[in-house]
Amino acid sequence: SASILAKCFHVQDPWNLFPSMIDFKPFLQEVVQKYGLKPQDNLKIVAADANTHQPYVFEGKNYDLPTALAASTAATTIGMKAVRHEGQTLIDGVYYHPIPAELAQKPAIVSKIGFANKLPTAMLSPWDYMMHLREMAMASALEKRFPDPKGHLIAETGLRDVSTST
Repeated sequence: SASILAKCFHVQDPWNLFPSMIDFKPFLQEVVQKYGLKPQDNLKIVAADANTHQPYVFEGKNYDLPTALAASTAATTIGMKAVRHEGQTLIDGVYYHPIPAELAQKPAIVSKIGFANKLPTAMLSPWDYMMHLREMAMASALEKRFPDPKGHLIAETGLRDVSTST
């Protein structure tokens, strides 16, 4: 709704060269409430410490689900707001590893957002074209640096002609 979008978009200090403009948590709070979502024992949500890039794992049932989801999607390079939690600043878990399967205690089903490696089929804004081409240029290097882990079922999501930031 328009009221949720208004809560998500904001501008911080205009002197900051990389201000966070999108706080995804209000939207995620609405989604969690609307669908009655709750933490699950078999779910791990991975964010990363903004300073060290070490993993911060939300697991079990005793955490705030919108906070975990907001932290795990805080892609600061595209203007998403980092999340303060328990004295740490948390950002998207991809800054630790795009497929953090080694955090699983046994073979797991792991969701992997594939990197764009094809030109977009839809018209995009100049910003989205820039982000898309940037991802295409980096896709093969990222896939080499972070190969799919062995022993897990990797569920690739997303379309190869749509960048992860679009």
